[in-house]
Amino acid sequence: MVGLGDGSIRAVNNGVSTVTWMQACNPNDGAPLGSDW
Repeated sequence: MVGLGDGSIRAVNNGVSTVTWMQACNPNDGAPLGSDW
């Protein structure tokens, strides 16, 4: 489970890659999240 900036809480797929996870944790990079998100 992760808390998002809009106040919602979402489940994260166990198969999410490390690269996608790091992109999700860095909101300033502007990169789109991987298809595994």
